[in-house]
Amino acid sequence: MTSSLACSRCGNSVADLPFCTSCGTPRDVTPRPDPPVGESPCSGCGAPSSGTMFCTRCGTPSGAPSLAGDRPPPFVPGSASRGAGRTAVVVAVALLVVLAGAGGAAALLHHRSATSASASAPAGDTTSIAPAEPTSQASSDTASASEASAPPASTTPPPPRFRCWDGTSTARLEACGSPYAAATTTASLAGLNWVFLDRGPRLEAAGATCVDIPLGQRVLHRQCTFDMAGSKVCMNWSQFTSAAAAMSDYLHLGPPERRPSGGATLATWSPTYVGSHGCLGLGYKAASMVDGQRWGVTAYGSDPGVASAALARFGEFRPMAQWRGVRH
Repeated sequence: MTSSLACSRCGNSVADLPFCTSCGTPRDVTPRPDPPVGESPCSGCGAPSSGTMFCTRCGTPSGAPSLAGDRPPPFVPGSASRGAGRTAVVVAVALLVVLAGAGGAAALLHHRSATSASASAPAGDTTSIAPAEPTSQASSDTASASEASAPPASTTPPPPRFRCWDGTSTARLEACGSPYAAATTTASLAGLNWVFLDRGPRLEAAGATCVDIPLGQRVLHRQCTFDMAGSKVCMNWSQFTSAAAAMSDYLHLGPPERRPSGGATLATWSPTYVGSHGCLGLGYKAASMVDGQRWGVTAYGSDPGVASAALARFGEFRPMAQWRGVRH
């Protein structure tokens, strides 16, 4: 018979305690008596059968199969707490895995839902997915951010785009002024050398000798002599006081031939015989001017061919659209 002072399951002392402090089994206050010989003990608690339909001790029906089985192994102190700790850790890890899986599934469903909504919207229609209209404070914040991020207005002047007749550069062609103004300055030939294309370099290459000769209604009169193809040539470049004065000076040569040239009308007089009255006594004179302008040029040669060739080579006008300057 098992002592009531020891646990019926693990044998631990249960004196004065209602439960075993090691395994929790209720204390057997009343020792189990050995069943009488010939009587079957209760299959639930092992008490002697009283001949009733139920065990008077535990209520197990008489004749029920035994449920007792073998006694558990002796209790080892500390094993229950270690097992419980491991169980708690396993349960916590499993719970975290379940929660993480649930969160991922929810995010995936939300992404698919948003993608589906965007795909179903008609092209160009943003009203169904546009955010709510921003408040005035949000608009103010956005404007402030835009102003803060905008680059400062440039104070650098625009780069020069034109080279003027006097060699200066400017952003506007109108700022170049007129080449006529040079005649009354110390650089009196600057306008003349610009209007007549490459006049200076061409005369230098020909070895010309040049002088200023005041003459008639002219602000400027420049005379140069040189040899051309073995023949003597004399030429005059003039800036007249007016366009009418220029035309009047050349009309004694007869009516000019007019043709469009460089956005203007070029008036040309073919070589005319002038006898010994010509420059250096050369008998043929040719002339050219731009209608309505104050520039004019004449060429003298010993024959018409020399006069015409000299006028074409050294009396070529720059296109009138470039008289103020040219684009860089």
